[in-house]
Amino acid sequence: MSAREALARCGFFFGIMVALGTTSAALVRIRSGFVYPPFFDLFRALFFLQYGLFAGMTLATLLVLIPRFRLPRIAQTLLYFLFHFWLLWILSWGLVHRAYGIELSFASVIDLIAHPQSIGEVGFTGLEFVSLLSGAILIAIAFAAITFALSRRTRARTRSLWFAGLTLAFLLVHLPLRAYCVHQINRNQAAVLAYDDCVAFPLRSEALIPGLRSARFATADRASSEANVRYFQTLKTMPMPTISRRPNIFWLNIESFRADAVEAESMPHLWSYRDRFQIRLEREHWSGGNATQFGLFSMLTGLSGHHFASFQKFGIKAPLLRLLVANGYRLSGGKDSYFSFNELRELLPREMTLPDIPRRSPAKEDLLTVDHYLIDRQSRSDTPTFDFIPFDATHWPYWFSPEHEIFKPAALTKNSQHVLRSQADMQGVRNRYRNACHFIDEQISRIFADLDARGDFNNTILLVLGDHGEEFQERGQLTHAAVSNDFQGRTLLWMHLPNLPLSQISIPGPTTHLDIVPTLLSALGFSTDVLYTQGRSLLEPPKRRKILALCENGFRVPLYRALVTDTYISRWAYRPHQYLFSGVQRRDGAPVAANDWLAEVRAHLSEAAQMYEVLPDVSRPDRKFEQP
Repeated sequence: MSAREALARCGFFFGIMVALGTTSAALVRIRSGFVYPPFFDLFRALFFLQYGLFAGMTLATLLVLIPRFRLPRIAQTLLYFLFHFWLLWILSWGLVHRAYGIELSFASVIDLIAHPQSIGEVGFTGLEFVSLLSGAILIAIAFAAITFALSRRTRARTRSLWFAGLTLAFLLVHLPLRAYCVHQINRNQAAVLAYDDCVAFPLRSEALIPGLRSARFATADRASSEANVRYFQTLKTMPMPTISRRPNIFWLNIESFRADAVEAESMPHLWSYRDRFQIRLEREHWSGGNATQFGLFSMLTGLSGHHFASFQKFGIKAPLLRLLVANGYRLSGGKDSYFSFNELRELLPREMTLPDIPRRSPAKEDLLTVDHYLIDRQSRSDTPTFDFIPFDATHWPYWFSPEHEIFKPAALTKNSQHVLRSQADMQGVRNRYRNACHFIDEQISRIFADLDARGDFNNTILLVLGDHGEEFQERGQLTHAAVSNDFQGRTLLWMHLPNLPLSQISIPGPTTHLDIVPTLLSALGFSTDVLYTQGRSLLEPPKRRKILALCENGFRVPLYRALVTDTYISRWAYRPHQYLFSGVQRRDGAPVAANDWLAEVRAHLSEAAQMYEVLPDVSRPDRKFEQP
């Protein structure tokens, strides 16, 4: 054997090891603690190894086949480049999945390229994003060049032997792994399925053994497409009734607002107003999802964010806002960019005015938004008004002006918002968040002071709430829009309602943003749910829900349905006509030791469907609000 041949073989072997290493790095992290079945550590090791062997086998196949077709060199190089780019994509997918808890997609990368302002929102600078993308392409080119060189300098017999050996090794690992998977899933071992579900390409139990997952861990999609189409058509064209009471409505939406965010130190002004709100939900109130789009959609429509895309498809405006316009309300919102960025602009009627606030830092934009509102207030007539002001300063990495740096240290860290951090880093993160709350608190105090000075506070419906919560690694994540849990999903809701005693209304949780619109309908004098929402009025006699169905992850369409019971949160990926189990966690963070969570979910699936995919029947009379 010549030195060149030996070097080529060693290089080829090195390339296979790189394939093994990169794919074994692209591994899912378990989304929650489980009590594992026997031999699970061996299963995990083989699970890692099979993807490296699969990648090596694929590369060996290319090295055997491509030279036989006598393609031009540029075509051969391109094929090798595409393979290595795919391999890097698998690696990137796995790392993002592990660090962010979300699925990477080509569409999401293209969206970042098309909307550069989005790059900062996900925790990167523009230079970092371009560097990462360029680096991935350069690495793929380098690997393609090495592979192309090896393909020309390694004997065909050597390549064939590598192909046969890797194929045999893959089968020897993969087949026992599948057998173990089938056996444990048949024993209802959710840990195995949760692990199997989160890989970046379709070597999964559900792909290789059709029906296995559905038989054990699936719930039906109970929606009727025909009924839903009828619902959307009715909602779009139905005439709006007359409102008997027309108070002003003032709506403050605070980005990433934790349920425990209002405290005397960080938000002293809002804290001082707490007794003027009859409804104060801080422990068991949930957003419609753990991302802004689903939170805002659910609060403005009273419907699950699962229907966000359908509203866009049918061109439906938020029914509550249409109702207000039809009854002579003047509608005003915050900065246009807030709604446009979150693709919610089409939800607003054309009569709603949005100020053109210049793009600055979120804190500066919040300040300018409040300035615009207070100036606009000076020239208003007696027409009833609806004002919606969004505050963005509490979005990662949390923004505030220098005079609000009350809690220290609070260094600015813009990068990698979801990546796990040390406790020392987390102290700085929490301090920045509290400083941002302090900044927003001052802006709220300016608004409330103006309402008091004009004598309008007591006669105005006031809402203070968050679009979703925020996690500070209590369950292993940072910020939001990753894996649903109590910290990302729960937020705060305060409501002040005129013509009601100031004593606090006791409402047993859990409640959700779906309940806001029906509550407003009650406050406006309606005795029935004239807008056909999926929520219920908080002024009705309390009934404790057994389960919640929330949106998790995604942009226009949620990637998962999160089912929240007293003890567990399980996540379910949507497939045609069913939802497939994808993970479960205990809400208290303890390991999931048994399968009682599945029985708890199945006992209340009908209630969950009514909060998610099943819409009210518009052919029946409006649901009556029960009297307290």
